[in-house]
Amino acid sequence: MKSEEAIRNAAFAARQWLRQAHYAAGGKGFAHSCRLFAPRWWRWHKPYPETSGYLIENFINTDSPEDDNIAKHTSDWLCDIQHPDGYFYSGTSQIHPSFFNTAQILFGLFHAANQYENERYKIALRKSRVWLINSLDEKGRCTRGLYRPGYFASYYSRAIWPILMTGDVDDSGYTLESLNFLWQRRLSNGCFENMSFNMHQPFLTHTLAYTIEGFLESSLLINDLSMRDQCLDSLKIIATMVMDNGTLYSRYDTDWKAAGPGHCVTGQAQLISLWCRAFSINPLPVFLNASELLMNEMIQWQHKNSHPDYSGGFTASVPLWGNYFPFRMVNWTNKFFLDACSRYLSLQGLNEG
Repeated sequence: MKSEEAIRNAAFAARQWLRQAHYAAGGKGFAHSCRLFAPRWWRWHKPYPETSGYLIENFINTDSPEDDNIAKHTSDWLCDIQHPDGYFYSGTSQIHPSFFNTAQILFGLFHAANQYENERYKIALRKSRVWLINSLDEKGRCTRGLYRPGYFASYYSRAIWPILMTGDVDDSGYTLESLNFLWQRRLSNGCFENMSFNMHQPFLTHTLAYTIEGFLESSLLINDLSMRDQCLDSLKIIATMVMDNGTLYSRYDTDWKAAGPGHCVTGQAQLISLWCRAFSINPLPVFLNASELLMNEMIQWQHKNSHPDYSGGFTASVPLWGNYFPFRMVNWTNKFFLDACSRYLSLQGLNEG
């Protein structure tokens, strides 16, 4: 395994790339992505509200005044662009309301409100949460703001989690019904139906990780031990599969058969983080072994050069022309890599014990 120093150095470089993404966005959140082999004027994409929202937590409590300012500026920007009804738009252009993106921004508003005691953040958080709750019908189905109209994908479990996290279950409307509605998609082999961005297609490891994380964290909030244990079983199946194959592919089908070449680097970072989370709950060696295997790969994939626009970043796919944002570095890969590094390093004492 890479040394703790190597992981800390990789995490420092990843954070520095995110700082660059913030300044490239004019201090308004974080640029969605950085294009490779592009002129400077076209290299950085617009700021992305969704992932800027859940990046806030990575820049709070770091003992860095610079990071603290980034977290505040991002929180202020999100409040500036929030629709009066409480939602946030999809993508980087303000066209369509987004249920999933609004839910991800709850994470940032929640942490900012708690850290800074800013009434503006609290109001924005409350308005977003109310809009989300009112978007669910009595069966738990999302009625508006879907990425694909009429397709309430299983990875929306990661949108249910922050609704539960930021308030009491008693004032969450049909949120529990929504969680259970999506949970019915779990198959006997530990996989889930409809995890892809498009219905009836193989899923990226990115949306696979979203799905399981949403269910796992929600189960811990509502103390559903059956759901928790079945999520851990799914993670064990994936970790065992990775150890048997020696790698994690970019896409799979519901029979756990590889359905795409190469690697989704974003999903890889997420699963490393998830296995570390699973190990802290149930310290099975396979969780740590799979984390180590994929962490070694990720550190090798990180760009290490003197160019500030690239150094510390990761291409979204390996090879870089792969099927997930080809020829781009997206900011959320670095977010999940930071989470993975933090969790892995925090496990060292537990593992030694």
